[in-house]
Amino acid sequence: FPAPVGGVTLRTHDLVPSIVFLVAYCCLIPVMLYRIIDKKSRTTIFIGTNAFVIERVVLFCLRTIVSAKEGRESDAVTEYMQVTIGMGFVAIAQDVANLLRSMLVNSTYEYPRPDARAPELITPSEDAGWSCGLPLSAVPSLAQETKLPDMPRHRFWWRRFIDATTVLFIISIITGFIGNSLLVIQRHDRNKTYINQAYRYISTVLVLWITVALVIVSVWAKFKMPRVDQRSNGFMIYLSILLCITGIYRSYAMSNITTELSSQAPGSLNTPADKTTFYIFHILPEWMAAATLFGFRMREIFQTGLSGDNRWRDERPDEREDR
Repeated sequence: FPAPVGGVTLRTHDLVPSIVFLVAYCCLIPVMLYRIIDKKSRTTIFIGTNAFVIERVVLFCLRTIVSAKEGRESDAVTEYMQVTIGMGFVAIAQDVANLLRSMLVNSTYEYPRPDARAPELITPSEDAGWSCGLPLSAVPSLAQETKLPDMPRHRFWWRRFIDATTVLFIISIITGFIGNSLLVIQRHDRNKTYINQAYRYISTVLVLWITVALVIVSVWAKFKMPRVDQRSNGFMIYLSILLCITGIYRSYAMSNITTELSSQAPGSLNTPADKTTFYIFHILPEWMAAATLFGFRMREIFQTGLSGDNRWRDERPDEREDR
């Protein structure tokens, strides 16, 4: 049957790294709370990452307790760990996709605006036509431009692109939860194991494709869309690559087969080399992505406003008047 990603929790291999990452994620909690409290950096875009960080604290607290005395890990605990380990980078990837939406949509608005007061920030509360604020200083390459036309069709299709990824994320969450939650309890049933493994692959590969697409779009935008803020685009490429690393590792790890959960034979994902690879290529990139999202003022860098760009389309003039 498929070996659990990260293996089972062993004192010799998991105690120290579990403590290290428990401390690392606990250090993110104060920064996360500050971003929530501070009006200048508060944004609802990172709800998924907020939940992810809290869940990782619970996960590594549990792994520390279990690895302190071997024999404590039950099938139920193993299944819980598989679900939370598998779903973590999905939550971050969805938040990063929403950042990309804000970045791309912001680049399509007319400048200077007919009703602009100056190159100061225009927020969504001042004009619903702008789902995210966009000061001239946010796009240094535009400083020499006298006029930039509005691009409503581009804006429409960038929104549809991210909407499509949202549907894929939902499919990934559903299939990942089903496959990982039943992996251990149904491991001795060959047919059910095959189905659960297929669900796990669907979940991981979908998110991997999305993160690769985010990298491709961001790199393309860097060279083909001079209106895109290059600083935010740099963050986008960096974050997407980190998530690709986790996705690639998971795709490899899920191909391993074992005969017993506690086996330390090759392919069990319980050997020292397997554990080291797991923490470096799965857990570390996730932490780096979360630390980046909370460590910098992403609301200011990506000009997301409080809730980012969440419109299906631009408001019509009559709708704006009614509002």
